[in-house]
Amino acid sequence: MALELGDIAEAVEVQAIPAALNTTDASMGSPLTGAEIRSLPSLDLNPAGLLSLQAGVAFVPGQADTPGGYGGVSDFDGRSGAVNGARSDQTNIILDGVDCNDPISGYAFSCVLRATQASLAEFRTTTSNYGAEAGGRSGAAQVQLITNSGENAPHGSGYYAHRNEALNANDFFLNKSGIEEPPFRRHIYGASLGGPLLKNRLFLFGNWERMEESPFKSAVRNVPSLSFRDGVMIYQCEDRAGFAACPSSPTTVTGVSGTPYSVPAGSYGLSPAQISALDPLGIGPNAALLQYWSQYPTDINDSSVGDGVNVVGHRFAAPINNTFNTYITKLNFNAGSNHSLFFRATLQDDTVSQEPAYLGGDPIRTTATGNRGMAAGHAWILSPRVVNNLRYGYTRIKLDNIGVRNAEYANVRFIDDLNGFDDSGLPAGTASSLIRSTPTHHIRDDLSWTVGSHSFSMGGEARFIRNARSSDALSFHTFTVNPSWLPDGGRSIEPGQVTCDRPGCFAVPASAGVNFRDRLTLMFGPISQVDATYNFNAQGETLAQGATVPRRFAANEYEVYFQDQWRVHTSLTLSLGLRYTNATPPWETNGNQVIPVPVNPSLNGSFGAWFQCWNEMRQSGRPTAECGLIETQLGGAANDGRPYFDRDKNNLSPRIAAAWAPRFQDGVLDIHQTATTCASAHPRGRTLQFCPGVEQRRES
Repeated sequence: MALELGDIAEAVEVQAIPAALNTTDASMGSPLTGAEIRSLPSLDLNPAGLLSLQAGVAFVPGQADTPGGYGGVSDFDGRSGAVNGARSDQTNIILDGVDCNDPISGYAFSCVLRATQASLAEFRTTTSNYGAEAGGRSGAAQVQLITNSGENAPHGSGYYAHRNEALNANDFFLNKSGIEEPPFRRHIYGASLGGPLLKNRLFLFGNWERMEESPFKSAVRNVPSLSFRDGVMIYQCEDRAGFAACPSSPTTVTGVSGTPYSVPAGSYGLSPAQISALDPLGIGPNAALLQYWSQYPTDINDSSVGDGVNVVGHRFAAPINNTFNTYITKLNFNAGSNHSLFFRATLQDDTVSQEPAYLGGDPIRTTATGNRGMAAGHAWILSPRVVNNLRYGYTRIKLDNIGVRNAEYANVRFIDDLNGFDDSGLPAGTASSLIRSTPTHHIRDDLSWTVGSHSFSMGGEARFIRNARSSDALSFHTFTVNPSWLPDGGRSIEPGQVTCDRPGCFAVPASAGVNFRDRLTLMFGPISQVDATYNFNAQGETLAQGATVPRRFAANEYEVYFQDQWRVHTSLTLSLGLRYTNATPPWETNGNQVIPVPVNPSLNGSFGAWFQCWNEMRQSGRPTAECGLIETQLGGAANDGRPYFDRDKNNLSPRIAAAWAPRFQDGVLDIHQTATTCASAHPRGRTLQFCPGVEQRRES
């Protein structure tokens, strides 16, 4: 029978199909494939930042141009990443089934081993109602990242992303200070490649990514004014009997260098000679301080800090230069139809710089990050109904925070240090150095068993955390020119005060009481405050200045769980689970650990009992002194002493949830039809129709 070519009729129906609902349990979250992650716009190609888009997640970004590479979230703002009201450090991040959290800081949007967009095969977030299998920090979100694998068909990619200041607005304060917008550069480039080493058996995937960024930060410093650093102090004055008259018109005053300075009406400018007359020692402006202040920038452009007369603001665009390198490789091996194994390794080499104290100076702190990690897993199908998954992970956080402060120094209060030794407005301790190495070993095993309508899952995990750290934040003495620490607060050098009774006090107008003694004390430069810091070892021996006390803290965590997902009906699933956690109190392995111990023998050395006693005394109206004093003793396992607190052994966490997916037989908007393509042929005048059947189904 000969067939003649007929017409082709094609009908295409385009419709929106809603995202699939989770009908198997009550957990709430969203899974994304690697392709979906890479198709989403991202400022810095940071996939972990997608957590901020989930419902119930608080996101508090830092400044738009705050340096720091991936993420752009301030390390010092604990609100960012809070999920459904839980603390941000309670988010649990899992990479290839093993722990990827920082047990010390615990930032919500970052895995300690960077997972690039190009390396991810799946990104899954659960924000609430998760089952008993979710452990670790199970108070907030559960984030699971899965690395790409090689396949029989080779695949790879190369990519580049660039950002500059072309579409950026200038910083508000820089613009206000008349500073042009500085350059902002960010380059992200990398490549990935995956394929078979042994077809159907052994596969390899690798990814390399580098970020180079040169942003800026708007920085402001308190500096001495041009007149103040030349031995002249200007102050607001008032007319008072027995003192010189307060000028009602502008005047001038000459500094040490011979330069004249204008003084507005209602104020008076003290010359170096008049300052000497007010000095109880008759010395006058401190020559060493004037020489030191002469090195400060002369561009006075910010009125938001200082007093605007003697201590003024210098704002500048602080340059930053950061680099981030990520290396990821993953090996998959199919040992047979029932066994599969994988190994993944990740390396990071980053350098992040803080702003300098002033333009041309060294960064106040430079952080070198050398995080390393690996994961290995074995999936074993024991039977069609029983599957076991064993995983081991190792992560090591390595941070070398090197600050500029490396010796004792003298600080002038109200004026930012020229070298940045006083942190220059950054968080306290930024100028000091902190070295940290935090390895974590994580072992986890999960067994799933399906029996009829029941899906049982059970397993356990253990984490062994060690944190070796040393810091010189308390290793150097500090000396401060602090007016508040003078015996009389500096009143004896302020004209108009009773204790200022030298002839020089009456030869000038009386002070109106605005910052006078604070500023004039700085001009004299007395070291009125000394903070001596001493460190000791466990034997009570004093360490040399600058020496650090190396500490290595340890903690072990153990968790087990059991869960039953019971398919009661095709539309109803019950999840019943229980998780148990037991963790050791942290201890210091070198013996450098002390604990607070009540002196009162009736409290049996328990600090918790002392707090309970204190509360009982307070509620009964009796003096809390009856609870006794507190002393410190060597503690911890290394000293055969008591721990920081007693081990808690009753941490049970039940999980009960129901997932109901009702099926409405005459439901609304639940009809789905497939698009069809029909073709017809004409065999000798007869019409034959070739058309796939129209499918109709109802979905809940």
